[in-house]
Amino acid sequence: MHTIKPLFILALTIHFFIACTNDDDRDKTNKTVDISLTITKETQQDQIGDFAENTMVIFDDKVWSVGGVSSYAAGHLTPMIWNSNDGVTWSSVISNDAFKRRKSTLTVFNNELFLIGGSNESGALYNTILKTSDGITWSEVDTAGSSTEFTIGYKHRSFVFNDMLYIVTTLHHDGTDVVAVFNSPNGANWSTVTLNAFPYREDCDIVLFHNKLYAIGGVTTGPTFYNSIYESTDGISWSEVNTSSSVFSGRWNHTATVYNNKVWLIGGQNTTSIALTDIWYSNDMINWNLYDGFTADALGLSHHAALNYKDAIWLFGGYLETVPGGTTAVTGQIIRIKED
Repeated sequence: MHTIKPLFILALTIHFFIACTNDDDRDKTNKTVDISLTITKETQQDQIGDFAENTMVIFDDKVWSVGGVSSYAAGHLTPMIWNSNDGVTWSSVISNDAFKRRKSTLTVFNNELFLIGGSNESGALYNTILKTSDGITWSEVDTAGSSTEFTIGYKHRSFVFNDMLYIVTTLHHDGTDVVAVFNSPNGANWSTVTLNAFPYREDCDIVLFHNKLYAIGGVTTGPTFYNSIYESTDGISWSEVNTSSSVFSGRWNHTATVYNNKVWLIGGQNTTSIALTDIWYSNDMINWNLYDGFTADALGLSHHAALNYKDAIWLFGGYLETVPGGTTAVTGQIIRIKED
């Protein structure tokens, strides 16, 4: 383990206007509210190096990062697990080839940390679940007692809902590509919730907001990028949200984060940009507002991680544009976004 001071800290306070709605009736009558946002670049690069496509979570009062692409692995997948007490200064925890994976998920459930699925360097899928109580000693979970349909699938999401561990994933079932939902009371025995949650798309993001699940965005082959949102109160029945006319463009490799009673959609990719610059936010999932405080030289970001941490949204790593509208490169920057 080693410690290095952050390269620099840059703080910028930005004032802007958003449209707010009543949470209860979720109507489309907008009101303008003055809001102050502080965006801080905590570091351009630290001990963890440059990284993307990793998975991150808050566990045992620390921020944890597993796998993903790393500058230490010359742009390939890293076997490293890292943690941090403050989100900026990082320590290496363990190195094992079992963690060399991208697009896995990391979820805290019943005081344990579950590392679920992902793919290796060649794209082959991991249909396994690892768990730990301390982040150091890991064991593979035996899922043999699960439903016959259970598989982790491709570009899944995992989360805790109604005291159960959930996986939303895509798979091929009875000759059809479907979005499936599974849940488990212990991370080992998985039951099928539905094999037809909402229209097929890969890499949508899932958030729990106001006691509902929301699936946001995604992509299908072609590619076709989606800006639709589906909601559910039970994980079984899903319906499309009738969003207002002003809504984000279709995308994938974005993040959706609940913070300060809003859902914040940040970055990603679509047909016109390999890394989007925009930030959108909503307090009712119907009316979405675009943050317009960026200057023309702002750089797009995709494949990053986002956490609600220390009363702010923290953005970790990802692929950052080298110039506006240009190619992207893996970055080690860590950004904090706080609503004042």
